[in-house]
Amino acid sequence: MMLVPAHREVMNLVYYQDKSIEEVTKIVAVPTNTVKTRMFYARHQLAELLREAGVKGFGCAARNASDTYS
Repeated sequence: MMLVPAHREVMNLVYYQDKSIEEVTKIVAVPTNTVKTRMFYARHQLAELLREAGVKGFGCAARNASDTYS
C-alpha cells in the first residue's frame, strides 16, 4: 500500500516544500477544506504504513495509549 497521488502531493508540498495550506490550495487548485481533508487522510494512511513496517509510536488519538507506546 502507498499514499495515493493526491495525498502524496499535499504532504510533499506542506512538509517538504514548506508551503502553507493556503499556498497548497492555489497550487493544486482545490478548496482549502479539500487540502485539509487530504492531509488528514494522508497522515492516517502514513501512520498505518509505519505501523505495518513495525515502527512504533505512530497511532491515532482514538487508540489506546498502551497500544501506541508499548
